[in-house]
Amino acid sequence: MNVLIIGGSLSGLTLALACAHRGITACVLEQSDGPRRRGGTLGVNRGLLMKVIGKGARHNDAGRFFPVLAGRRMAVAWQNLYGWLHAEARCHPAVTLEAGVSVVEINQDRDGVTAVAADGRQFWSDLIVGADGYQSFVRKVINPGEAEAAYAGYLLWRGLVDETELPLDRLPGDHEEVVLVNKAGHRLVAYAVAGPNGSLVAGERLLSFTWYDGGHSDLLRTSGCVSGSGYVLRTLAEENIHAEASDKLCELARRIWPAPWRSVIIHAFERRQAFATPVAEYLPRHLVHGRLAMIGDAAHVVSPVMGKGFLSGIGDAATLVECLVRYAGDSGRAVPAALAAYEHRRLPEAHALVSTSQQWSRDFVGAWTSAAQRPRPKAEV
Repeated sequence: MNVLIIGGSLSGLTLALACAHRGITACVLEQSDGPRRRGGTLGVNRGLLMKVIGKGARHNDAGRFFPVLAGRRMAVAWQNLYGWLHAEARCHPAVTLEAGVSVVEINQDRDGVTAVAADGRQFWSDLIVGADGYQSFVRKVINPGEAEAAYAGYLLWRGLVDETELPLDRLPGDHEEVVLVNKAGHRLVAYAVAGPNGSLVAGERLLSFTWYDGGHSDLLRTSGCVSGSGYVLRTLAEENIHAEASDKLCELARRIWPAPWRSVIIHAFERRQAFATPVAEYLPRHLVHGRLAMIGDAAHVVSPVMGKGFLSGIGDAATLVECLVRYAGDSGRAVPAALAAYEHRRLPEAHALVSTSQQWSRDFVGAWTSAAQRPRPKAEV
């Protein structure tokens, strides 16, 4: 059996390695043909990930690039995790990576499924798995007319700052995590993770911040990040945040956030190291259709406040591979039966997770609106 995976980010690479571990060949089609853009941080369960992809806990010195415990949070820099997974996939004999492939058409019949690229190339497989994120093309085939991720009504200002660039009087402690809610409705989650070379030494780490903001939806719409009908189209990249908005955000950070995090945030905006993520949510009707399936953000999209985005993707990958192995001996109906079992197991969990996220978002937007209508206090922190 072979699997064609559309999308070569974290969930796609995890699935490819999980397939290879269980004797299933995998080909990953990635639209990007260059280095992935620097991202923020994310929570990850290292033990679960390593088990799913069949690696020992200390395999290839992975511990240098995996979570540092910050309070109760296990987090890692996106770029470190992606780089490690990509290197593992690239050197695995059962995994093929194809970069610069934009899939524009999918055709399936009783014997297999074919992905057609924009340049005319065709890729045949026993099944296709969409791991292509919140704007998934595969989702449009599985759930036509119901494939768009909705804007939840607020955004995240995110940044990842190298400590070596900061003249801070006090760096965050090794296990210091900050979760602050400002009286005006802003929310900040900030902590340190391992640096580019895996160092956890203070002064050599990366400092991550996520600033929840319900007050700049108009900026997202004028920048083309959110459609007029309320669907998320893209993130607001660092280079697209105009100087006036950046200056105002720096001034706001000075007023509402304490040291040392205000310095981290201001540094990120001044150096164009901060970007905005419109919070998207998507509740799936189906996870499979014929020989097609979805995992990760292609299958279900939730607010980062849930802390389960990539964790859910790992669970999807593990369950899908388990179902494929279980039905592999039934050559006549292996793929349809395996995918039906996968949806039966994962769809209820996806619904529960997205519903919880939607309720949190409604509460946050409601609280933000109420706070914005109150007179501004003299001291907001």
